[in-house]
Amino acid sequence: MLHRTALRVFAALPRRARHRVIRLIAPTFTAGALVCITDPDGRVLLASHSYSAGWGLPGGLIGRREDPTATAVRELREELGLDLALDGPPVPYKAPGRQHFNFLFRVGLDPVPAAIRGHSPEIVAVGWFALDDLPELAEYTEAFLETLGLLPLPGGPESPGG
Repeated sequence: MLHRTALRVFAALPRRARHRVIRLIAPTFTAGALVCITDPDGRVLLASHSYSAGWGLPGGLIGRREDPTATAVRELREELGLDLALDGPPVPYKAPGRQHFNFLFRVGLDPVPAAIRGHSPEIVAVGWFALDDLPELAEYTEAFLETLGLLPLPGGPESPGG
């Protein structure tokens, strides 16, 4: 209950204030591990988080001396109840002007578990989305999908000749 209330208060803060709170907790630099999960139909699993607007990738902050892969596996277990092995190295992403770095992982599920749902107060909803029909995305999520090579879609308005 207290955790959920603290997340709601944090979510209500303006973006700059949220960044300042994070800077107070981790003043030099923060790092996160995010996981892009896809299904055989090419859909991506997105989560609506209680602390931000829009839909984003599951994941979270890396603890001190924690391995990014271990963070990603832990976050998937905590947030979605999934125990997944991650293949390959992560793809790095740093947003311009921010003191935050993300390790982006990608994993395909085949077969897809019957029901994937949130297992944490941080997760409001979970859903599968086609890349050509994405909901409103959380800050940087589009850039994460671009970095992973999922966007822009071939033949879309951003692709050469399209």
